Amino acid sequence: MIKIENTIFEPNAISHEFNKLFTEISPKLSNKIPNTRALFSDFLLALDECIRSDELSSDLSIEEFEKAFKSIKKKSCGPDEIDGNVIIDCFKQLKDVLFKVFNASIKQRVFPEQSKIAKNSKMNPPSFLPDEPPRKMVLSQKEMMDAEIPLKFRDYCAHLYIPLRKCRIETKMMPWACKHEKHEWEECEVADYYRRMRDKHRENLKKQAENKAGQV
Repeated sequence: MIKIENTIFEPNAISHEFNKLFTEISPKLSNKIPNTRALFSDFLLALDECIRSDELSSDLSIEEFEKAFKSIKKKSCGPDEIDGNVIIDCFKQLKDVLFKVFNASIKQRVFPEQSKIAKNSKMNPPSFLPDEPPRKMVLSQKEMMDAEIPLKFRDYCAHLYIPLRKCRIETKMMPWACKHEKHEWEECEVADYYRRMRDKHRENLKKQAENKAGQV
């Protein structure tokens, strides 16, 4: 084990220190909690201090409305088929109207059924895809067998899986290691997936064109 000013560089020693830390931290924390004879009921609020039902139905303040609305990250389309991001971007122009609508809904204790409906916009696939050059395997079948690559990884990205596996073995599967190799391999796998999807869509378009020509 290599130590320089209490710094550990050996992977096994680092793993051992982490295990030691996590196994000792719980008893240390639990020992710091003082014993008490208090009952759970001692921590309950008195009935007159609880939130009343009329407080739950009180008017909504503009500050509360703005804070809640700005916390929305994404919003699906409603029955009006307007993109939710448009409403968020135009909040300054729409906030007065929306504030009145929400306040009226709270006062009347009514929430329109149509407002509960979310509608996702469906993207139509392209009607034409240009041809792409055929893909080439970097490794041959024999090279993949010699490298003992599992069958599920013997694809167009197998040449990037080998350095990733080698790095993982050398670093003893440390989670913070091999990030570059992992990124290269995963990026190739994603690109390969999209390529297969495009090839499949080209086949479907070709079949549709043949069926259409046969019906004429």
